[in-house]
Parts: sequence; structure tokens; C-alpha cells
Amino acid sequence: VFESVGPTYEVLSVFVNSSEDLAKLQPQLLRPLVEGRSLAALYFLWPTAREDGHGLEAFVEAEKLLALMARMEAGGLSTSFPHPSHLYRLLASKAWLAQACLCPQLKVPLTTRVARQEVARDPKAAADRALEALAHLGALTGRGAARSGDSGSDDLPSGVAKVGWSWEGKGVWHFDSAQVLSEALQDLTGQLGGTADSVFVQAWAPGEVELRLFLVGLDAARPETWAPAHTSYTTWKSREMHAFHLFRKFDRQGCLSECFQGDESALADAEMQARELIGHWIPWLLAQSHELPSVLRLDVLAHRSAPGQATIATMELTELGGCHCGWEEGPETIFAAMLRSCLRPLA
Repeated sequence: VFESVGPTYEVLSVFVNSSEDLAKLQPQLLRPLVEGRSLAALYFLWPTAREDGHGLEAFVEAEKLLALMARMEAGGLSTSFPHPSHLYRLLASKAWLAQACLCPQLKVPLTTRVARQEVARDPKAAADRALEALAHLGALTGRGAARSGDSGSDDLPSGVAKVGWSWEGKGVWHFDSAQVLSEALQDLTGQLGGTADSVFVQAWAPGEVELRLFLVGLDAARPETWAPAHTSYTTWKSREMHAFHLFRKFDRQGCLSECFQGDESALADAEMQARELIGHWIPWLLAQSHELPSVLRLDVLAHRSAPGQATIATMELTELGGCHCGWEEGPETIFAAMLRSCLRPLA
């Protein structure tokens, strides 16, 4: 900050011991303490769908953090990190999955939500009905049902079950049968102190590598700003015990040789499709928020479907504050974009 604005800024820091402390912070008390041409609030906390008591530092109850952010925004303290509260809720809760999957251009695998109450009532029936819902979605949209691409049988349903407000690959199960899905639903809704009201059940998308596209400084009127500032190449090498393990990072050459069998044309095809995909996400983002986020990471799963050809799927819209995935210039580039959003002058 000093390198950008010199000694002309002040920071008011507030530390909390628990989620309960968030309710004690009131904008009418904090707003008079700060002054300047620009004001911004930054929340370095991890919202989670669990009650306090999990023993993880900086993790707080999501609803209590979102309530604080909304109060502060209404009181004139706008959020610059991570995002305005309504957009942050949409992204981090993963609620966007079940909405965007109906727009084919966005390449989101078909997704349905399973109510927690149905899992508590009869987890096996909930799993069966979730798979039926995905099959109906596939038939109604012309996109087919969820099938396993590597289970050895096209008749076996396959996909992932996940909850919102979870981080770093946690809260995600891979399933390849109704029985495993039933177990996943019970685990994800039965965690001690868990507050998730539903589980997302998503059709399986084949892929060997994820392209992590860092979008920085997006401007809807300038398509040249939609190009990724950086692309990282990563994969999960193991699905042992139905979870995702052994996170690997590659440079492009490593991705080409280890994930795409040296098929330059296929990888280039995946990258081209990923860049085109950004153009479809821009209008969607504008519909969710009149201002595009200062930073967003679009995670795209790429699959070598044939020699020289690839298919892609959107896996995640990752909020500001997500992992840099080995991008060495990432912290500096992303912080600069965030700082620019902080320094917008007040009316």
C-alpha cells in the first residue's frame, strides 16, 4: 500500500475471537472513526457452514459474517475484499452451480440440490431421487445423464457431491454408485456442528487437468481485458476414499506431456475454448452484479477427447482470495487490483 499511495492512508483493524463477536460490530460506531477520499472494508475470514468449535483459526459462521458485511455496506463501508456481500454469498455458497448449469454456453455440469431434511429422513431414497433428477435434467436439456467415464461401465451413475462454504477441496465427494452417493449425503450433512441446508449433486465431467484462469481488471466494455492474466495447470492425482488427494501443479509443458499425451493441438483447443468461455461468463456476472469483480478465478476442467480435440467444463468460480496455484506474480498482481478497487473516491 505504501508503495502505491505513500503515507497517506490509515488502517483500522478489528480482531474477533468468535463468530459471536461479529454481531457486536456496528457501522454507526465504526464509520466516524475513519475518514478519507476512499473507504473500503476487507474481511480476512473464512466463512463456513459450521458452528464455532471446529478449532480452525479465522473460520467463522457464514451467515454471521454475511450479516456483518451487509450492515457495513449499508453504513457506507463498501467491501473490497473479497466481494460485495450478495456476490460473495452467490459464489462461496456454490448456489450458482444449480442456476448456471441450465445455460449450455457456461459449460457447468448438470447439478441438483438435495435438501438436508430428505437426507435425514431417508438417505438412500434421497440419493436415488437425486440421480433421477439428474437423469431428468439430462433428458429435458438434451445433455444426457450422468455416467462414469472411468468406472468400467456406462450404466453406473457418477459425479460429485459437495456443500457450499467449503474450502481447499474439502467438502467434496466423488461417487460412482447410488450407495456411495447415499454415504456422501450422510457425511456432508452429518458433520458435527454443520449448518448446510442442502448438498449439491453434480454430474461427472471427464478431464485430465484444470486450467485455472485468473481474470484481473475485467471491463465489460473492453473485451481485451477478458484475457486471463495468467493460467495455471493443476490436477488431483487420486480419488482414494472418494475424496480428492495429491494436488499437482504444472507449467504448460508439464501439463502437455503428463496430462495431454503430448497432444499440442488438443491442449490448444482446450485453451481456445476456455478463452471463449470467459466471454459467456461476463454477461452472467453482470447480471449478478452491476460491477464486475476486480479479480476472479475461473477453473475449467479440460479433457482430451480425441487426437487434436478437447472438451471443457466449468468447475469453479473462485472468489478473490483463492489459491494462486503456483503463479509467482499472483500475489502482487491480485493485490494491486484489489487496492485499485479500495481507492475509488467517495461521492
